[in-house]
Amino acid sequence: MTMPPAGWYPDPAGEENIRYWDGQAWSDRVQPKTMPPPPAAPVQPAVPQPDAAPDPGSPPHSAWPPYQQPAGQQPGAAGYPPQAPQAGYPAQAGPPGYPQQPPQLQDPWGGYPAAPPPAAPLGKVGPDGQLLSGWWRRAGGWVVDSIIVGIPATVAFATSVTIIESSGGTVFDEAALEELTDRAAEGDSTLAFGDILDVFGPGFLTALVISAAVWLVLSLINGVYLVSRSGQTLGDRAVKVRKVMAGRFVPTFGIALARWLIPNVLFRLVGNLVPFGFLLEMANYFWAAVDSKSQTLHDKMVRTYVERADLNGPPTPRR
Repeated sequence: MTMPPAGWYPDPAGEENIRYWDGQAWSDRVQPKTMPPPPAAPVQPAVPQPDAAPDPGSPPHSAWPPYQQPAGQQPGAAGYPPQAPQAGYPAQAGPPGYPQQPPQLQDPWGGYPAAPPPAAPLGKVGPDGQLLSGWWRRAGGWVVDSIIVGIPATVAFATSVTIIESSGGTVFDEAALEELTDRAAEGDSTLAFGDILDVFGPGFLTALVISAAVWLVLSLINGVYLVSRSGQTLGDRAVKVRKVMAGRFVPTFGIALARWLIPNVLFRLVGNLVPFGFLLEMANYFWAAVDSKSQTLHDKMVRTYVERADLNGPPTPRR
C-alpha cells in the first residue's frame, strides 16, 4: 500500500483542525484550518502643527548691506562658489574661408576677458561667402589643362606627318626649305610671309587640320562637358578648384560653352586680326590676379567664379 506524501491533512480526530502527516504516521502538530487575520496597526493621532509666523516683509533695497566679494573669487551671488570659464566647448564654425573661432565666453558680471576679434579671411571671398582661388592656383590648372589637351594634339600631328610622308605625300618642300635657309643666311631682306608658306606642302595642311580637330574635341570635352557636370576640368581637379555661379551652382552647359568660346574664339580672333590684340588675351588671364573676386574677363561676362573645391565642400545641387 502506498502512503500519501508528507504534508498537512484534515485531522481525523476533528474537522476543525488540520494535522501534519510525516509520510509514515500522524504527528502531534495540529493547527486550525483558518488562521486569524493579523492585528491592525494602531492609528497614530495627528500632531497639531504650530501656526506659521507671519512674514514681517522684506526690507527695501536701500536697506540691504552691500555685497563684499571674497578674496580670490569671481563676482557672483553671495554664498555661491566662484564661477570659472567652462572649457571643452567646440570651436564656433564660421563661414567657409574663415578660420575657426574660439568659443566666446559670456560673463554677466564682466569678469572674463573680452573675446578676441574675428580673424581676417584667408583670401578673397565670393558672393556666397566661399573662399575663392588665388591666381597662381588657377594658373597651375591652366598649365595642366594645356598639357592634357596639347600632348594628344601634338602626337596626332606627328603621326599624320609620318603617315602622309610614308604614303608619298609632301609635307615639307625640301628644295624650298633649302632655298629659304640660304637666303636667310645671306641676309636677304626681301623675304616675305609667302616665301615661308612655300616651304609647306599640301600634306602639312592635312596634318594641321587633323591635329586641330583632336585639340578641339578634347578641349570641348574638358572645358565644356566636364565643367557643366562637376564645375571642374581635369586641371581644376588637380589643383582643387571649381567653377561655380551665384548660389554655388555648377554652370549649365550653355554657360560652360560661352565661357569656353569667349577666350578661345573671340579673344583669340581679336588677338590675331587686330594690331596688339594679343594684349587682350594677356589682360584676360592676368585680370584675375588683381580683381577683387579673382575673376577673369570671361568670368565677368558669364558671371562665374572659381572657388577652392577643397575648402568649400560640394556645390549646390541643381534642381
